[in-house]
Amino acid sequence: MTENEAPMSEEESLKPIAETSVTVDGALQTRLTKRLRVMGLVGMIVGGILLLGYIVCSTLFETLAEDGGTVEPWLNTLFQCALWGGAFLFAAGLILFFSMRASVKNIKTVYRNTYRFYERFVCIQTERQGEEISTLKLYYADLMKVQETGEFFLLYNSASSCFAVEKAKLFPTELAALRGCLPVKPRRG
Repeated sequence: MTENEAPMSEEESLKPIAETSVTVDGALQTRLTKRLRVMGLVGMIVGGILLLGYIVCSTLFETLAEDGGTVEPWLNTLFQCALWGGAFLFAAGLILFFSMRASVKNIKTVYRNTYRFYERFVCIQTERQGEEISTLKLYYADLMKVQETGEFFLLYNSASSCFAVEKAKLFPTELAALRGCLPVKPRRG
């Protein structure tokens, strides 16, 4: 028996320290991906501004060249960087924004996750249309990471998959208890 598989105490087996349910649907995914969609939108706007600035400046440079003037090489290099930087930001922002938007629109199935938190682990019961389809027991030590945001505790069981627990549905005593037992890492930004 490993350290993570220590037997449950009688208290753990009877009463969870916190219990809540979360509906996993498009609305939840929209809230979870808001930050990424905003980053994509900002990237498109900044990239578009840089590209527009390049077009305006290149027109001015051509006019200057026709009048017999010259452009400093460092200034030309700067504007080439604006062109490529703007193109990259615009393309990356476009891909990020629309891929996040499409992933949210494609969610057709609605699940309900019920979380029961104990001292060393969480039990997650997943239901679809009122029927239990899975139950998962995750030890906190086995989680890849746990983040706390303004709205959620995010429990990552892999690099690309997490369980979102809405903090608004928890009592203050339950929040304090979870902060005491979850290995929470604050989110940057």
